[in-house]
Amino acid sequence: MSKKSVLLIFGLAVVFMTIWVYATQNSSLTFNGESDHWKGNLKITGDRQQLDQELTLTFKDANAPDTPINFSFKTTFGGGEVTGARLRKDQSITFISGGSGGDLTQVSDEEITVNIYWGSFHEELVLGKTK
Repeated sequence: MSKKSVLLIFGLAVVFMTIWVYATQNSSLTFNGESDHWKGNLKITGDRQQLDQELTLTFKDANAPDTPINFSFKTTFGGGEVTGARLRKDQSITFISGGSGGDLTQVSDEEITVNIYWGSFHEELVLGKTK
């Protein structure tokens, strides 16, 4: 085998390994925010093939509502809508979803609005990207 063939094979191997590492690289984004009654944390993790979203909402006041909670949000990579959720003992709710992948490195400093409804109340919780 000639030196040119060996160098060509080596060069192609390096190119394919670089593409594979880039395509399977996990990234993450975190968004946080607070409103009058709620704190929120959204974490988006994954790679170009699969992304997972985990939104945790926590009621801030000591007197947590004992009513069903509905909420919805949208992101560049999807979002979610939940109806009839109940707070856990730690006064929080967690929503987890998965979907097709995306390039998290290309996300601008977007804000995500979570609309929360409980009893006769409605509140908008704005989550900002954590640097």
